[in-house]
Amino acid sequence: MTLVGIADYLTAERGRMRDAVRAEAIVMGQRTNALLEEATRQRTARAAMTARIAGWQDPKEMKDGQLNEAEVARLVGMTRQAVNKLLAKLQAEADDTDQS
Repeated sequence: MTLVGIADYLTAERGRMRDAVRAEAIVMGQRTNALLEEATRQRTARAAMTARIAGWQDPKEMKDGQLNEAEVARLVGMTRQAVNKLLAKLQAEADDTDQS
């Protein structure tokens, strides 16, 4: 067995391994971006669904004459605090539109 040329071989092998990682990184980046775009679409759809449910004022989502944000949160897979924040933001936007 000879060690002549081993340094060149190892350098080339490291280069091939790095190229493979770079190729994998490109695919991972594309998949991640697609998933992030889908997550954004789903968050937008969930916000619309939350507003829709809150707007019904159906007795199933009411408690003591008020919207039961915990129940709405359970339905849409959010925290009660997130539902409260979302509905407050939507109300503020509606108030700004009404004042225009």
